[in-house]
Amino acid sequence: MARNLWRESRLLIVNHSLLASHFVLGGRFLPEFSHLVVDEAHRFPDTFHEAFISSASFSEMEALFHEVGRDGPDLTSLFEVFRSRLTAALTLARGEQRRLTAGLALSEARNLESAMEKCARLLAKSMEALQSQQELGFAGGEARMENSVEMMRVQARIERVNSVRSLVRGLLAGPAQGEVLWLTRVDRDGPLSDYRVQLAPLRPGELLQEKFFPQLRSVVFTSATLAARASDPFAYFARELGYSREAGPRVLQLDSPFAYRENSLLYLPGQMPDPSRQEDAFHRAAAGEIQRLLELTHGGAFVLFTSRRSLRAVQSLLGRSSGNYTLISQVAGDRLRLVILVRLPFRVPDEPLHAARMEEERAAGRDPFQSLQLPQAVISMKQGYGRLIRSVSDRGIVSILDPRLRTKGYGRDIMQTLPDSQRVYSFNDLTQAYKKLFN
Repeated sequence: MARNLWRESRLLIVNHSLLASHFVLGGRFLPEFSHLVVDEAHRFPDTFHEAFISSASFSEMEALFHEVGRDGPDLTSLFEVFRSRLTAALTLARGEQRRLTAGLALSEARNLESAMEKCARLLAKSMEALQSQQELGFAGGEARMENSVEMMRVQARIERVNSVRSLVRGLLAGPAQGEVLWLTRVDRDGPLSDYRVQLAPLRPGELLQEKFFPQLRSVVFTSATLAARASDPFAYFARELGYSREAGPRVLQLDSPFAYRENSLLYLPGQMPDPSRQEDAFHRAAAGEIQRLLELTHGGAFVLFTSRRSLRAVQSLLGRSSGNYTLISQVAGDRLRLVILVRLPFRVPDEPLHAARMEEERAAGRDPFQSLQLPQAVISMKQGYGRLIRSVSDRGIVSILDPRLRTKGYGRDIMQTLPDSQRVYSFNDLTQAYKKLFN
């Protein structure tokens, strides 16, 4: 019923993940379409990229092999041997990640991959038989529906087996050119160590150019935070889409309808320790600033951290001193009066996929901080900033506690991209300006 409604519709609204899944499945999920508008487009290259990442934990592999091995090779036994051998070769702590740039050369992996290939052939034959029954129409009515459901189940198994095959093949031979392979220890309750294996294409732009754009006649990308620099503002986003500087998309930058200067204050406290060098001291100073900001606004605050560790550290320092104030909320109007960005949101440089992209930038003669890390941080900051002002009547304070915004050269580049709020550097001036704003 839902699919029939989809096919009859002239306008279909879906989220990014559903849209990406449509292209992962070769255009088989949504009705045929030629024109597309992507809102909140700053997120789309990452979402599309993530949809093409093959990922499975050892426990998920074991469940799959148990399911598909009933009528074929004994994948479960082969996997148990492979898992034991691989786990013995790994020494990762829980949550730790390791990028693999070469194969592990385990004979157990070769045996498992060979058996999976045989299993995939058997599943393909089952699918062919089901398709023949469907086409010849031997069954009618209810039986035909059951046949269709079974075809969907078999197709899902084929796709899962092929995905895991690519992971096992990667562990055996290493990632291919343009791929990144890594393991993460993700132990659950139980006696055996569990690992998640992930294999990702390196470049989101190449994926979009190959799998996405050729299927469409027109695409409009729109977002309040696509501009990552004051000069050449869309260069980063165009590269994420796979466009070169010479052959980029047509762009249009419009002024904001919001009166930031009149309705918002940007508070940049002085004398804050550098979090990259004095993390504990920064957390203590941040807790103090958060406390007095909460007292000024009587709560109504949205506090953004870049890591759980930082959040827990500041939370423990605040303790019960924050009283009944709302520390974290997402509301509109005067109920939300304060947004605090604790640190500049740079991605973790040793995260495997991000590290591989940084290596590629260096190999191409580019500075990965300027070409990758800084634009990503700017877009994230503008998203955080935008939590406060979402309508013409919204007002309040945005506070950025990280001193590198004022002490580092790149801080000026970031500041040029932020909304034109009234900037305040002392708490006394902030108190007066806040009272005037809400008078």
